[in-house]
Amino acid sequence: METKDMSKDERSLLLYLETCIVDYGGQIESRRMNEIDFKNMTKFKVIGLIDYGRLTAEFIISTEGTTHRPTH
Repeated sequence: METKDMSKDERSLLLYLETCIVDYGGQIESRRMNEIDFKNMTKFKVIGLIDYGRLTAEFIISTEGTTHRPTH
């Protein structure tokens, strides 16, 4: 899939994911995403562009008090 073939929502999500990879070790915050983003993430996963999953509750709790609260 080339970026020219992506919708505006898909390109925006891809940019957010790239930022999370660079700045946060690939950990994303679901509070910064909407239903369309999650549908697009599933689409990206199916075509093999990305892989993702939920973080453990223990890890999420360990980020309390930080500005970045990852969930995936």
